[in-house]
Amino acid sequence: MRLLIATWGEPATWKAVRYRFGGEEQQSCSTLGIIKKVINPDRTIVIVSDTLAEFSKGINTCGKKESDQNVELEKSDYKGVLEFINTYIRKTLEAFNVSADDIWILPSVGYFPKITAKGNLSDLRYALFVKFFDIFEDLLKEEKVEIFLDITHGQNFLPSFTYEVLKTVLGILALFVKDVRLTVLNSDPFVPSAKPEFLEIHRVIDNLKIAPQPYGYYSKRYDFIAPFGKGGKSFKEIRDKVDKIKNNKIPLRLIDYVPAFLGAVYHGLPLLLFYGYLEPAYAEELLDTVFETYYENVEISEQNGRLIMEKKIRLRPEVEVFAIYGMLLKGLKEKYPFIEEYSFYKTRDEEKISIPLDKLKEISGLFYFSEKNKAILEKELTDIKRIIICYLCSKGSFDWTPFIDLEIKNLKRAEEEEEEENPQKETEGTPATLGNEERNFFAHGGLIKKAIELKGDNEKIYIRYIPKNRYEDKKILIKLKTVLDWAKEGLNQLS
Repeated sequence: MRLLIATWGEPATWKAVRYRFGGEEQQSCSTLGIIKKVINPDRTIVIVSDTLAEFSKGINTCGKKESDQNVELEKSDYKGVLEFINTYIRKTLEAFNVSADDIWILPSVGYFPKITAKGNLSDLRYALFVKFFDIFEDLLKEEKVEIFLDITHGQNFLPSFTYEVLKTVLGILALFVKDVRLTVLNSDPFVPSAKPEFLEIHRVIDNLKIAPQPYGYYSKRYDFIAPFGKGGKSFKEIRDKVDKIKNNKIPLRLIDYVPAFLGAVYHGLPLLLFYGYLEPAYAEELLDTVFETYYENVEISEQNGRLIMEKKIRLRPEVEVFAIYGMLLKGLKEKYPFIEEYSFYKTRDEEKISIPLDKLKEISGLFYFSEKNKAILEKELTDIKRIIICYLCSKGSFDWTPFIDLEIKNLKRAEEEEEEENPQKETEGTPATLGNEERNFFAHGGLIKKAIELKGDNEKIYIRYIPKNRYEDKKILIKLKTVLDWAKEGLNQLS
């Protein structure tokens, strides 16, 4: 799949110039036409900001004739603003004799001749992450994804934000799609007084193969929105709409499971994926509600002929975190569809989750882009299977049992050895425990013997983390709650 993304500023003032690219030349007010002709993309997206809004606007015909088309702002709300900009860009594309499949309109700020836009510029970045979340499922279906990013026309910060967000998204995509490529395009600068013969469009970054790059951040809270500016509805009333979806429809405590899930991907902990997995539709519904709430709280007014657009709430960093989380969920569902059947979200009970060892082995392949992860996980899974097979030879079958009990030495001996090594140790979770045990946890791909339990027979072997309410008398064991806390270590906190 070839995807062309173009960042645009205000096309009303663009002049016709001859562009050269890939052995072709074309006279136009935009680079989009010649780039599409040369690379023949399967999908084209134009990204603009909401500061293009005005009460009335003419269309740049690129010198063909005087513009006789005006676009009028018909509705005095933010959705009306978005409709206005969409129509304006569609008509401009038509005048430039080019087309786009999608137009992404992002919230922005600034003071311009006919509009004042007040808000938080970070909202643009967060909205961009969600836009990529929306199309992520389409990209996952491809064996090869080539992204062409044209930043020739972008307005100030828009190209840099788009490039930064896109690199993050492509690092996630590369976990699931083997061949992900990025090309960044930019033309020579246009100085009308210089009267250039043509402007060359350069491949600033040319066909760069993107390596898998897990996301290294998490959020300490999941409020998604915060007040901005003054006036409007009470913020509690605004937030209730988001909280209703988050608390009533999502069957996971996000504050516990999302950071652990992101840490599982970051550190290569395959068993934890089953605990943090959520049906992607839940994530989609929550993000849709966040943005619906955001749009409802943008005030549109007029002052001395100027359009005044003021955001009354701002987006919080967890919008970015949750969009990445959603992309990972979509990737897992596409590549490992069995994850839902065995996930914690499906059972809603630590003591009912039961993951086949062969499925754990299969999903571990997600981390095999790293030779280190591959070596660790293959060894751990081989050791587990070897010990279980030996145990089955003598027992035939067994119910849930801590893995450490299944080893040759018994639990008592293990506790004695642990006490000799750590005389200060009291109970799980004390500072005397965490150092070595936590390092062991990561060194063994999350499959540390004291944290997992298994059951099996000659037909099937199952594995899970030890639930918090089991084996209360065995202080040596590491429970799920501790595992969830450990998993987010090494991630940077965004909020």
